[in-house]
Amino acid sequence: MIYWLNQDVLSKNVLGFMERTQLIELINDNCSVLLWTKHSLENQMIAIPNISQMDIDAYFQRTQNELHYLASKPVEHWDDYDVSNYRSLQIKTGTTKKVFAIFTSDVLAEDVYAVTTKPTYFFDTKEEAEAEIKEIVSKGKFTSDELVVHSLWLLS
Repeated sequence: MIYWLNQDVLSKNVLGFMERTQLIELINDNCSVLLWTKHSLENQMIAIPNISQMDIDAYFQRTQNELHYLASKPVEHWDDYDVSNYRSLQIKTGTTKKVFAIFTSDVLAEDVYAVTTKPTYFFDTKEEAEAEIKEIVSKGKFTSDELVVHSLWLLS
């Protein structure tokens, strides 16, 4: 955080030799902490999840599909086609499933994996989720414009 706040003035090397009290002084105020937190959260929301080689190896062993070309191709050399192919394999083998969940309307579709309060219930179809929204609205807990349905991939 301190480097991010002062990267135009100080190097990481210089910061490494500073005393704790000096580092705390560099933070300056709560606004700096909030700015860094906002920056960090924004980066997390747009980051593409990494697929580890260990996870790939375990997947192909578990599905007994070690002869697939992706099983022997290092994950760091994968392109978009390879990632798409892997996702398709996960769907076919039932290790991932497209589901629908209810979110508050301030959650955008691209943010469904970044929310801090994850949905506790998932629906197989969008229609089921929309029917549940109608039920919630009829109980007066929310209005129809306060809730939205988004799809996401659930790993099993």
